[in-house]
Amino acid sequence: MKRIFKVKEGYTDQLLRVYADSFGLPRVASNLAIYFYKDVRTYAITFENATCTFSVSVPRSAERSTVDQFFLEERTPFVLDQGNIKSFLKFITEMVAEEAFVGQEVTRAHFQLDRDATIDVFIGTPLGDIVVARQVDAIPDQYLGAELSTDDVQDFYEANTRRERVFNTVGSLHERIVAYGNLHGIPFKEQGGRTVKNLLEVKSNDYSSYERVYRAVTGRTFGERTGAGSLSSFFEPCSIVIPAYNSNDTIQQVLFAIESQDLSQEQKRDLDVIIVDDGSSMRIADCVNDITADLSFTPRIVRNESNQGLVAARNLGVSLSRRTQIIFIDSDILLSENYLAEHSVCAQMFPQSIFVSMKRNIDKENDAADVQNIKKGLPIPERYNDKRVARMFSAGSVWHDRITQDTFVEVLSETRAYKDLGYGRKIAGYDLPAVVVGHNMSMSREVYDRVGGFSDFFKGYGMEDVYFGARAIACGCFVIPLLEAGVYHIDHPPRSGKSEAQEQQLNENLSRYHQALEHTLS
Repeated sequence: MKRIFKVKEGYTDQLLRVYADSFGLPRVASNLAIYFYKDVRTYAITFENATCTFSVSVPRSAERSTVDQFFLEERTPFVLDQGNIKSFLKFITEMVAEEAFVGQEVTRAHFQLDRDATIDVFIGTPLGDIVVARQVDAIPDQYLGAELSTDDVQDFYEANTRRERVFNTVGSLHERIVAYGNLHGIPFKEQGGRTVKNLLEVKSNDYSSYERVYRAVTGRTFGERTGAGSLSSFFEPCSIVIPAYNSNDTIQQVLFAIESQDLSQEQKRDLDVIIVDDGSSMRIADCVNDITADLSFTPRIVRNESNQGLVAARNLGVSLSRRTQIIFIDSDILLSENYLAEHSVCAQMFPQSIFVSMKRNIDKENDAADVQNIKKGLPIPERYNDKRVARMFSAGSVWHDRITQDTFVEVLSETRAYKDLGYGRKIAGYDLPAVVVGHNMSMSREVYDRVGGFSDFFKGYGMEDVYFGARAIACGCFVIPLLEAGVYHIDHPPRSGKSEAQEQQLNENLSRYHQALEHTLS
């Protein structure tokens, strides 16, 4: 049973909030559809974020053509490989029709009521904002207008849209399809042009389409430090992976900052906290066991008998995780009291994204590092000294590229909170992958799996998180800064020895990073 409604003009935001309160958070995605028609057959190519699906609709009474038989043997719908989408579109135009109904990008908020019952709110269609409810007996309808039949929708599109050439006379792909591909990292190149570097150059980071739904559901905008109350009612249990090496002097504060989150006791009991003791000289478990009675959750500790490095530690932690949301923090990071709720909400709503929060560096004597203050809950830092907010680069210094002149950049403000860091753009020493830093970040498990985890191509200190970010962006992810939550970083000497050794490892990994960008994305 499918029912279609128009949303009353101007009431979409209120409707989204009502549905979120009634059914939970929506999963938000971008969609684009292309429909080819031949006789009574419909051939559909539909995009959801960076995923492209092909399907065929043939009435049972219709005689099967050669094209039908080919596709039906493929058991449509099936997902197209990104590198072959443009070739497949050429094939369809040659075999079916040169013209098609090429849609426009719309935002879909998907509410899953139970296994079969769903409500989709489509924002920005030519028909206006519409609601499609499947297997739903009754839905809140105070913001809904006229109910539409499938024929009503089809009649509207036939009267108000026209078929267009998918490729123009010189072979260029339709501009709306290209624009969608740029936003979601689909290169529309034949196989062979899909190195990580090439994909970064065609990927936008303009996540503006997400902001409207986020504002409607949460009552705040991305980056707003004081929103409309706590989001803890929308919280879902997450896995928190903490690599730890010789961190006995900070790990207790880290755990108490998790304990002091603005969550209920039941929500905290469901936290999946995994500490990977990466060959510490003193076992981390000995320190953690001293405070477990004061924690609502039970940390799980796994130990490498020798130091394996951040890559292995993070990947091991995720392999043991039990939740669909993953949060990485280092063993010297103290979360503001709203951190988990804010990141949980965003990871649920926008699962094709990586979320990063800014840090404030503090020394061990700072009030924020005092256990009693941590137990009360840490506020959002009043100001950040995170270099991803603003940074001074000196001429001759090496970052991801060599800096040729003294340059001061306000990275966040100059890039509209990283929206303008797409298409491989660099601002002094920063490009989009460079703002993905592993000391605190969150994502859905599906992003981690799609990227393939952290690469063991990197040895020692540095760049493994930046390359993870590069691959995630190349896979179609946005990188979104959550300034409404923050962290405190407790300064300390290098855990693994002298800073000179770290600098040497960083330079070596920087060289490896540029090599890895030339790898083909599988």
